Amino acid sequence: MKKSTQKKWTVWAIGLYLLVIVFAFILSLKTPILFARYLFTITGLFIFALSYIIAKEEKKSIVILFAAIMLALSVYNNIALIKANYAESNLKQIDYLAEEIQPNDIIVYSNIGIGSVIATHFTENKQYFYNAENWDAAAAFQAYAPQMTTVADLSFLNNYTGRIWLIDSENFDFYNRAFKDNGYSFKSSEIFFTAYQNYRYNMVLIEK
Repeated sequence: MKKSTQKKWTVWAIGLYLLVIVFAFILSLKTPILFARYLFTITGLFIFALSYIIAKEEKKSIVILFAAIMLALSVYNNIALIKANYAESNLKQIDYLAEEIQPNDIIVYSNIGIGSVIATHFTENKQYFYNAENWDAAAAFQAYAPQMTTVADLSFLNNYTGRIWLIDSENFDFYNRAFKDNGYSFKSSEIFFTAYQNYRYNMVLIEK
């Protein structure tokens, strides 16, 4: 491949990489979509461009500088990930629920992100993921069976009597919309925030 062609593709790779990030950032101002896992798929463009620049750079000091910058960024990123992934706040909602939940309580959540965390920690209590948006991912949700069942509506609770833990990620609309006026009494509520993924756990205990 000619040098001019190589440089052209390098510029295109860097340009496309930055364009995707800028476009995602602009959209994230309206809805949160700028996540590392989404950008990972285009990392190859950045690696290609960086590799080409380092391979063609004749000054050893520049190569060392690039390597030092990448090492510093990697160390910083890993420290940030470790702090977020192993922060004490990540388990406060689990500790709270473990103290308050009873053997016959059931759990209903409308967010699979926080629901999956609950499902892996509470395997003895029956749980239901309320798939209100009809995500076509039934096979993936089987990873949390048998304690978790996916439901498209909440009609199965019409004749249910007992305690229900409602867990949502945004606000208490889940409770107000589905249970407030349907014979359920409000028992308690707590809100927890975690460093990992900035998750928010709204926990509402109701009983009928």
